[in-house]
Amino acid sequence: RDGGQLCSLTSDAPPEERGITSWDLYIEPNGAQLAQLAEQAAAGTLKLAPQLLPLSEGPAAFTRVVAGRAGGKKIVLIPA
Repeated sequence: RDGGQLCSLTSDAPPEERGITSWDLYIEPNGAQLAQLAEQAAAGTLKLAPQLLPLSEGPAAFTRVVAGRAGGKKIVLIPA
């Protein structure tokens, strides 16, 4: 919507229009971390603790993630 924000995971963020800011998200591959995750997944010790939030809290959750205040949690938005 107008004035919103968009984060592209596919490196094709569109130019700003209607006050919508956008950017691309890049990560640095780390083979050692991926190997550790694979080992944990194979051993059944990989634990994820998503924080379930209603869709109405999406904007606030996004703000926390962008500000680095999500505490490493995976945030999952669900219908109310």
